[in-house]
Amino acid sequence: MASYKGKGILVEEDDDEPIQLQDQADEHLINEYSSSLIGKILNPKKHNVERLIVDMPRQWGMSEKITAYDLGNGRFLFNFDNEEDLKSVLEQDNESDDLLDAEMEEPVIGNELMLMEDDDLLGEELGPNEVSGQGCEG
Repeated sequence: MASYKGKGILVEEDDDEPIQLQDQADEHLINEYSSSLIGKILNPKKHNVERLIVDMPRQWGMSEKITAYDLGNGRFLFNFDNEEDLKSVLEQDNESDDLLDAEMEEPVIGNELMLMEDDDLLGEELGPNEVSGQGCEG
């Protein structure tokens, strides 16, 4: 549901259904897409995927170095020629354009929970919890 005056993020109940993946890793595909950026438009009423996949590579000055795909349902993929180009884009100052807020993540192969780090945990940020008047370590 969009928030006040349609300026919020549209959240649809069924728009993030699980994707079934094969159990085996395809080394060719992993290598081909190892320098990719995958994202999702958070407000599809305001932003358009087709326009984004044309405009962003041009804005980054890499129109010839990026292959862009509309993955449907507000999702997109930018496949860079090499990892250096991807890192260059992620290090650029995108504060003037809040359309794209990206963070580089290592590709996940296997169980994502096995790869969680302490920075991913919220316990310390939330502070101590109290249950029935007794303090608990968070």
